[in-house]
Amino acid sequence: MKRALLLLLAFSAFALAAEATPAPHWYERVSLSESHTSQQMLLLDIDGARLTVNGNEFLVDLVDRSPDSVALKITHDGEVLCSGLEPNCILKAGQENDALLAMTGVRISWTPSQYSDDMSNGALILFELPGPACVQIYGSAAVETGLNLAFVSDGFEKGEEAEFKAAAVNAVRDLISVAPYSRHAAAVNAYYVPASFGKSYEFTDQGMPEGISNAVRECRQAVTVLLSKEFWKGETALASRGFARLPAPLYLKSRSDALTGRLVVAHEFAHAIAELDDETFNESRFASGEGATLVYAPNTDMLGCGKWCSGANGGGKQCNTLWAAFSNCQGKGAECVAGVSAAYGADALAALLACNFGSDCVSGTGCYAGVGYVFITAFKPVKSDCIMGDLYSARFCPVCERALEEKLKEFG
Repeated sequence: MKRALLLLLAFSAFALAAEATPAPHWYERVSLSESHTSQQMLLLDIDGARLTVNGNEFLVDLVDRSPDSVALKITHDGEVLCSGLEPNCILKAGQENDALLAMTGVRISWTPSQYSDDMSNGALILFELPGPACVQIYGSAAVETGLNLAFVSDGFEKGEEAEFKAAAVNAVRDLISVAPYSRHAAAVNAYYVPASFGKSYEFTDQGMPEGISNAVRECRQAVTVLLSKEFWKGETALASRGFARLPAPLYLKSRSDALTGRLVVAHEFAHAIAELDDETFNESRFASGEGATLVYAPNTDMLGCGKWCSGANGGGKQCNTLWAAFSNCQGKGAECVAGVSAAYGADALAALLACNFGSDCVSGTGCYAGVGYVFITAFKPVKSDCIMGDLYSARFCPVCERALEEKLKEFG
């Protein structure tokens, strides 16, 4: 009886120990190299990946899965690099996680499939060595001296690379069809960034969106060009020094308005390369009292326009009277503007915008008030016949062309 009791206790202890022992975890080897750059594997709760790359080994486990994301655990030399619901270990459907690439040197992605969807505890994971940071798609100039353009995808998915590259090349060809870019066509190289597919960016100001500088870090670029697929959703073209954002619909093979595409890229690159200002003046925005910081550019100046004219005020009495009255309304809003218009006539603002305040100016130019959409206190070389003020003028004014020419001569 005593012996039977001991056997029963021993069996119970064994059973409890068996229940407490987790199921064995198996790791399938995933070895990546120049000759074997990618491998797909179904991760399960009991089957992980033993990822080997460049002499390093990582254990990759599936921790959790939802309909639109999976959570991984990454271990290297016994140290857990990330695990569970940490953002660095989350893969969203069809997207890469740059943090995982930084940890492992491998692009890791998950795309739901019928095969893995049938297994609620599984996820089909793709391990892939990153390709070159930048791939050339246009030009043959020396990279050390060329005007290098790095095209980044915004909203294009993986599988749409061919469409994106064709649009980028069209944008380059449109650019070099407009003077003075056309005189420097041989200096232009264009590249695209393969790692940018499957990503979109948020736009809150006139600068380069967060994340893009990382995308082009390994590219030798003079200008970063963001080609946005979903451009016409309440947004506008924009550019700043060394950066331009272009609407992809204007450069796709299916485009119907090649003229606009050509002039938009010429205009935005003038911002990005020569830091030229907009010569457009919007009466409604001026009257609204919209505020902004005035920074003079190569194509904008103070009264008299000493950059391309003599600097002497050549506006005459009536023009100076109107300018003094309206410039006093800068940033003050509609009531001030309405008061000046009541005093000098409904067409007073239009009359001011037609005034030439320059004397002894560069041929084909003058000194006209109204730049940067809202500034009546700053001046430009022409009333409207310039791509920087009117996209459909089809040319740059002499001052803008000269400023661009000086910058473009630095390349080649």
